[in-house]
Amino acid sequence: MTPVPSIGPVHHIALRVADLERSLAFYRDLLGVPEWKRLAGDDGAPRSVWLNASGVVLMLEKSLRGPGPTEGSGHVLALAVADLQAFENRLAAAGVAVEDRTAHTLYVRDPDGHRVGLSSFRFEPALRGTGSDPFPGLVGERAGREQALALMAATQALTASLSLRQVLDTILRELQGVVPYDSASVQELRGERMVIVGGAGFDLDGMIGRGFDAVKGDLPNRDVLEKRIPVIVDDILGGHGYSQFPSADHAGSGVRSWLGVPLLFGSECMGMLTLDKREVGFYDRGHAEVVSSFAAQAAIAIENARLYEQTQHELLERKRAEEELRGANARLQGQLAEIEELQAMLREQAIRDSLTGLFNRRYLTETLERELARASREGFPLSVVMIDVDHFKALNDAFGHRAGDLMLLALGNLLSAQTRHGDIACRYGGEEFVVVLPGAPLEKARARAEVWRAAFQEMRVPYEKAELKATLSLGLAAFPLYGTSGDDLLRLADKALYAAKRHGRNRLVVSGSEDDTEE
Repeated sequence: MTPVPSIGPVHHIALRVADLERSLAFYRDLLGVPEWKRLAGDDGAPRSVWLNASGVVLMLEKSLRGPGPTEGSGHVLALAVADLQAFENRLAAAGVAVEDRTAHTLYVRDPDGHRVGLSSFRFEPALRGTGSDPFPGLVGERAGREQALALMAATQALTASLSLRQVLDTILRELQGVVPYDSASVQELRGERMVIVGGAGFDLDGMIGRGFDAVKGDLPNRDVLEKRIPVIVDDILGGHGYSQFPSADHAGSGVRSWLGVPLLFGSECMGMLTLDKREVGFYDRGHAEVVSSFAAQAAIAIENARLYEQTQHELLERKRAEEELRGANARLQGQLAEIEELQAMLREQAIRDSLTGLFNRRYLTETLERELARASREGFPLSVVMIDVDHFKALNDAFGHRAGDLMLLALGNLLSAQTRHGDIACRYGGEEFVVVLPGAPLEKARARAEVWRAAFQEMRVPYEKAELKATLSLGLAAFPLYGTSGDDLLRLADKALYAAKRHGRNRLVVSGSEDDTEE
């Protein structure tokens, strides 16, 4: 029969559990810790079950006052067992997975996620007794209690801070209380190099981050890392069999005893924890076992730090990628805006006359039919005025094409200034212009066209040492009085324009009027 495990050196431990019967099946039925008593709640149902682990009470509580361990917490409950292999077989038969292990300890989780360590070693006094202590049993119990409390404090440090240095400082400080040392270092294995990430008893600021070869040379460090076992050197100055140990600095430091234990996380060796003492033969296997428990916590701390660093790196990379994406999007938006602006310019250039800035004939053709359809649908009038500069060829012949361009530009500016927002002023071709007046009935269109004619007649355009002047002939056709299509209106307005020229120029002729006759 597998012996009943004994609990770590505290008088009682209370664990908050979700299901009492499920936890009893684990501790009482599987691990063999006998039930002592039960306490019922107000409703008569069990609220607490107490187990007797070698005189120490393990209380399984459905509710606890204060912030005690919660489901899935990382708190460690240490149980001492005589036969580790027998318990491992027993756990395997029950389907309980071993989460982690050292040479003398198995780590499992109870049904509520509390971490339970099953250890085959016994806690020993941290101080070397001479055998003269009149109460050796009490000394051993007190030392064991101190070791368990120190280990619990080290474990709690894992969840208290994200700083690797702070966590390692706590672990080493608690370890100092149960396994004395003059100096200690925590070294992380990074590739083929060891890097100091924590320590005590030396100038830590000057040593943090320093590295050295991990597995080269005849050194105890190599055995710790490759064999994954604790190594004790009773006297670093001789008799240990390592030809390249210690270094000159180490030999001159006054250190005599040396202890190194691996930092194991699952199947990975993450580095080692070393202790130095100025006394020869100070450390023994009991110390090595105790330090191994603290080394396991240091390994967890390093793994947490790695995960945290990786997470921060991924967050920074994601932030950088998001910033680059935002920058790329901003640049793309800028390029799209430039493209849209360029497209707008190209569209404008495609429908504008390059000399006068008025709409061109292509735009007139596209727009006139649309405006007529709208006028027909909404029942309002529309007028078309066709304009021609009188004797334009003679002006070109007398002063040159540059002078002719200036006169056309002046007329374009006049029409731009004296047409409404909804009007459509176009250069129809050469010296001919067309203005579409949506919503303007015949008489109103006539009045406006007369204003343009009179204003142009009074206009003087400076050119070199001369002043250029000209007059306009205009033809007017109105919808729906004359014509119902764009072609009809343009043809009728053009016919009226040529009637104005026949009647002496510098005048307006309305389509269908007495003046609008063919000779």
